[in-house]
Amino acid sequence: MMRPRWHKALSDLWSYKIRSILVIASIAVGLFAVGMIASIHTILSQDMRGGYAAVNPANIQVSVSPFTDDLVDRIRNVAGVQDVEGITTTNVRIRTGNDQWSTINLKAIPDFDEMTINQVTLEQGAWPPGKHEIVIEKNKLDEVIRDSTGKVEIELPSGKTRPLQLVGVVHDLTIGSTGGSGGFFMAPIQGYITTDTLEWLEQSDQLNMLYVTVTEEKTNESHIQEISNQVSDEIEQSGQIVYSSLVRSSDAHPNAIYVDAISGVLFVLGLLVVFLSGFLITNTLSALLNQQNQQIGIMKTVGARSNQITGIYMVLIACFSLLALAISIPLSGRAAYALLRFLSGKINFTLGDYRIVPLSIYLQIGIALIVPQAAGIIPILHGSGIKVQEAISGFRSGDINETKGWINRQVEKIHGLSRPMLISLRNTFRRKGRLILTLVTLTLGGSIFIATFNVQASLTSYIGRLGKYFLADVNLTLSQPYRVEEIQNILNTVPGVSHVEGWSAARCEVVNQDGTAGESVQLIGPPPNSSMITPIMLTGRWIVPGDENAVVLNERFQAAYPELKVGDTLRLRVNGKETDWVVVGFFQLAGKSAGYLAYTDYDYL
Repeated sequence: MMRPRWHKALSDLWSYKIRSILVIASIAVGLFAVGMIASIHTILSQDMRGGYAAVNPANIQVSVSPFTDDLVDRIRNVAGVQDVEGITTTNVRIRTGNDQWSTINLKAIPDFDEMTINQVTLEQGAWPPGKHEIVIEKNKLDEVIRDSTGKVEIELPSGKTRPLQLVGVVHDLTIGSTGGSGGFFMAPIQGYITTDTLEWLEQSDQLNMLYVTVTEEKTNESHIQEISNQVSDEIEQSGQIVYSSLVRSSDAHPNAIYVDAISGVLFVLGLLVVFLSGFLITNTLSALLNQQNQQIGIMKTVGARSNQITGIYMVLIACFSLLALAISIPLSGRAAYALLRFLSGKINFTLGDYRIVPLSIYLQIGIALIVPQAAGIIPILHGSGIKVQEAISGFRSGDINETKGWINRQVEKIHGLSRPMLISLRNTFRRKGRLILTLVTLTLGGSIFIATFNVQASLTSYIGRLGKYFLADVNLTLSQPYRVEEIQNILNTVPGVSHVEGWSAARCEVVNQDGTAGESVQLIGPPPNSSMITPIMLTGRWIVPGDENAVVLNERFQAAYPELKVGDTLRLRVNGKETDWVVVGFFQLAGKSAGYLAYTDYDYL
């Protein structure tokens, strides 16, 4: 037979249904938030890294001056190299509207049957493409215009257009792995063709990109960098020019940095929700115990001890927690998986089957057993410690002092208010502890709400500031060098054109102190007085007229080379030539996602 004390706990749970539902809901919301975020983070980490490793991604990507299969065979013999593939990459334009053309990055694979690195997954249609056929990656497929027969239109360097038959759609997890600015999100449309099709599109069929995998320690970037240095040395000894090289571990999905950042923000919000639910529990139990003062007094009259009364209410909280767990555990798992299914196409990863995440369940159980009990222990101890006389009378000795407090005296001085209004004001400030708790709860809830919108506003503002690095309305990349004055004179005759600038760019590498190749850097040369860029300077200055070997670096350099300061010298290998550059400033762009970026004077570059 159930003992009276436990019968009372269950009775309180059932008798005050609305209040019980509110407490259970407040606990469940916090548990749901933490459980969903933990499930999302765990599944994302597993599926992004595992799925990326499954396509055998290139550990080393080297952009090289045009080469033949002989170089591929030569690199295959380098110690530590497991496999090598040479491909041709080129950018052309594809029709995306009636008068609209967008860049498409074409990858021409010499032999699709031997393609083992950077593998793609066929979504629909056929793979591999044949002559005069194309397969497009699904990410930006909707932008491409196709005719009734499924052909897409490619613009040639001569200005002519050629139709290519779209025969398949694939999923490529390696988009953005080259380390270019913007990564996956800014990457152009991706297409896959044969070498024979390259010639038909007026493009060179010579190889210009090497994909290399290492035999061991594929997740150790230091080891991969050592092999990369040997590969670069071998390429240069063969007479070719290394334009850029990049190393990436086999589990380093290109979008992992964005996921980690989002997960961090979500975890903070989840913990704040849990913290808020704790205050709600404290408030609710304070109100409950105040209502049950007489019940506590009667229990003490018949011999109940304070610790026994404390146990009754702790069991009540445990019941609330168990019911909240029963709601949050299944809902958080399903909600996390539904959100991941939506995100899989947005951040380019392959989602596995639905599964239960033990970490999520353990976190929810731990929080449910600790936070509500910790939140409720103070009002419970305060309520169970009441004297019998005070409990039965409903008036504590401390209340006399509270009614004589400074605030109450000020309230009594207010004239022109009705008696009910004065009583209301006096009761508001009667229990100052409860008032403070209520205000803290409301303040925290409002703060979370406002903080969420502030984060959104801050991100929008920051994105707007980043947009000032790209103030041009139209960007043209030319197939060969031209005199800037010639292009400016041509474009200034176009109606609506108000300003034209010529920029230059080069891919280069940092030269380490031991002479080995370091990080790949995108070096950009705008005119020093350019009106098309407004940088966010962190320290130092921007490029000014008359600068020669001056360079301004983004914040990625500060993280990777903390010893590098304004005024120091940085050695870069530009187009195979080692040159020294003076660091005159650091600017902020987009953290790790922007890669290593540097600006210098256009004329000097």
